[in-house]
Parts: sequence; structure tokens; C-alpha cells
Amino acid sequence: MFTARISPSTISVITTYRCTAACEDCCFECSPKIDKALSFEEISEFIVKATHYYPSIKLVVFTGGECFILKEKLFFLITMCTELGLTTRCVTNAYWAKNLFRAHSYCQRLIKAGIGEINISTGLSHQEYVSHGTIINAIRALVESNIPVLVTVETDSSTSSCFDKLRSEAIVKDELNKKEPLLKVQVNSWVRFNKANEIRQINQTVDSLKYGCDNLFDAIVITPDKEISACCGITMSHIDEMHLGNINQVENYEKQQKDDFLKIWIKTEGAFQIMKHIGVSDEKLKGINHPCQACVILHKDQEVRKMLLDNYSSHVVRVFNKSKLHEMKGVEI
Repeated sequence: MFTARISPSTISVITTYRCTAACEDCCFECSPKIDKALSFEEISEFIVKATHYYPSIKLVVFTGGECFILKEKLFFLITMCTELGLTTRCVTNAYWAKNLFRAHSYCQRLIKAGIGEINISTGLSHQEYVSHGTIINAIRALVESNIPVLVTVETDSSTSSCFDKLRSEAIVKDELNKKEPLLKVQVNSWVRFNKANEIRQINQTVDSLKYGCDNLFDAIVITPDKEISACCGITMSHIDEMHLGNINQVENYEKQQKDDFLKIWIKTEGAFQIMKHIGVSDEKLKGINHPCQACVILHKDQEVRKMLLDNYSSHVVRVFNKSKLHEMKGVEI
């Protein structure tokens, strides 16, 4: 009786857990030493099957690890998606832009393949492996090639200023001052996976904690473990309930989620707000600065799980009504 409409718009392909960097707090613990990856055939076959099963899919995102490690195979995959009428995006640390000539060479290949957008991840941890100068080379080559680019900078530590340094660069200032810039720059909350590391806290309320999860039911994810995942959030590998079976079971994305009340609730109101609804203490909520942090606590903390089981039934009708209104209006509620 109570089911969600499952019509994903995006395929997110975690191509590999191998990366040219080994950031200490990487959510997937990626590094150059890890070889686990999806094959070209597995990725291309999944894209064809998934777009046939879910005609709502319009975008394919290639990420990792570092997706540009795929080299020629990545350009072939982008070309295939373009020929299927799909928009493409690559998420990268931009290691391939160590000099401007090389960066422009990559951009020409991306244009020929039909790339839609490049997302660059950088900041204090990333720049131990991919320098600030390399990021600037990538930005310059991309905007000069008319390729839209989003740069996401980790939250700085108490002593770092990667975001301000990036914003002070002439190419960045000039592009951002244009009426229709090809470049966007944002700060992303940095989640600490190693508790020995410094906490990088944002000194303001994180707006995304107030709302539902846009990722659920919208992004169908495949991983180097040859699994389908319910989301591509940074804590998804830590949550058993996000794993939906083998990549050959594309139908599982719908079948295993359409009547999953907790996922519907997270989609509608978000894990942080759910914990507030069921009476989780302010002490436990303190320090959460990312929706995915809240999601892993909701699923893994035994005290919170018991509170959820004891209290969820009183929210069922309200949540489903809100979910259906959301579906009908297509707006945040």
C-alpha cells in the first residue's frame, strides 16, 4: 500500500578504488596500492541494461578512486554515453593536469568524447598528492576548452587556507566574475574517518542536515565490489542496508527499496531530522556536520537503532503523506 516511486535520473559508476592519492580520511580508503576495479565490459553492459530498465536515467557519473586511471577506456565510455543520448560527468583529483600542455590534451579528448562536466576534488588532504598548481592548470584548461567545472574544496583545518588560496587565483576570480561562468567553487564538509585526526568543523549550521536525501532513489550506484548500492554517499560502504545485490540484478534497485520505510523516511526528511524526531540526545547529535555522518549513526549506533524501532510506527502515516506530496509536486517540502 505504501510504496515509493523509484525513477533514478543518474548512474554513478565507482570505476575503481585505486587512486593516485591516498588521503588519510578517504571514505573508500583508496590508494595507488588498491587494484579493485570494474572492467570496461561490466561498466558498459550495466549502463545499457540500467538505461533500458530505468528510462528516467539522463546522467552518468564516473568517479572512484580516480576514474582517469581507466585512460582510453574512460574516453570510450564517455563516447558511448554520448551516443546513447546521456550526459556525462567525471569526478577527479585532476592529477592529469601537472602541466598545462597535458591538461589541454586531456580536455581535447574529453570534448571529442562529449563530456558534460568535470568535478575536481581538492583541499588540504588532496594537495599532499595533487598540488594547488596542478588544480589551477586543470581549471585553466577546462574553462579555455568551454568545459563546465565544479571544484569542491575540503573544509580547511584551523591552520590551512586552501579555499581562500584557490579563490585568490586570477583565473578563478576572472571566471567567477563572468555573467555566465563555466566555473563553480564550493566547500564540502570533511568527515573524519580516523579519530586520531583533527576535526575540521564548519562554524555554521549545515543546511543539508535540515532536509531529505536527494541521493536516495535518484542515483543508482555500482561499485568495484560488483554490487549495486542505494547511494553514493561517503559512508555508504559502512552501511549494510545500502547494498542491493550483484550488478547483474539491475531490478533490485527498485524492488528492494520501493517499500523500505527507513529509506523513504531518509529520502523525505533526512537521517539527522529522523534522529531528532525519535528523541536522540543533543549530545549525540553534536559534531555532525554532514548528512552521511548522520546516516551511518542512524544505521550503526545500537542505542539509536533501538529508539528507531520503538518510535518509527508513530511517524509512518505522516512520512508517507509527505513523501507522496514530494513526488507529486517535485519540490522540497
